[in-house]
Amino acid sequence: MLNWNQEQQEIIKKSQLRVGRGPYPWVLCLQGELGAGKTSFVKSVLEPLGFEDVSSPTYALHQTYKLKTLGSDENSPDFRNLFQSQWGFSRDKLLHLKVDHWDLYRLRSGSELVDLGFWEQLAVSQIVFVEWPQIILKDLSLVPGFDLISL
Repeated sequence: MLNWNQEQQEIIKKSQLRVGRGPYPWVLCLQGELGAGKTSFVKSVLEPLGFEDVSSPTYALHQTYKLKTLGSDENSPDFRNLFQSQWGFSRDKLLHLKVDHWDLYRLRSGSELVDLGFWEQLAVSQIVFVEWPQIILKDLSLVPGFDLISL
């Protein structure tokens, strides 16, 4: 993980709260040079909330994330209360979220996304992280819940 400065840490915290509280859909586009920390940012947002296997979709182009199963601990009142007091929302709310992560670095045009089912996935996802959004930034800016962060 990168060492985030104070401003970036605040953006990560606000992003974590947005993941848990909504409103949905939320499309967060991440811009920055190669190695700027786009995937690390997504990890920093999702992993503390309990999402597992957060990794770069550079070669796969697309990843979907699910909450880690915690076994009997996650049903204990102590755990539920601790999570609620730490985050201000219930972990149960995260269980049904569809969280997608796209990396468009290797694509040459937005038309390639049609074949990959990007727009169909966007229609059914609550949260979508998009790295290297430049080829479709104009179209994405029209999507409800659009945000852009430069790292």
